[in-house]
Amino acid sequence: MQPVTDRQMSALEFLLNYTQGHGYPPTIAEVAAGLGVTNNAASDRINALQRKGCVTRPDKKTARSITITKKGMQEWRAATLT
Repeated sequence: MQPVTDRQMSALEFLLNYTQGHGYPPTIAEVAAGLGVTNNAASDRINALQRKGCVTRPDKKTARSITITKKGMQEWRAATLT
């Protein structure tokens, strides 16, 4: 499996910060606004993180269903230590 890219890492970091700050995960539109990208680009990054096991999204039709996994937290910690 390919490593998490810098753009995917920025999305993961946004998800983490938003969830910690608000107590619930962001919508795709909120991720897009926070990253300064289109909704499609934000969705692509979230989907890539999901394929890599860093987030789960049990129901794509349900807003605020993105959850950071243990692997996602490990990837984020490893990136912040380098």
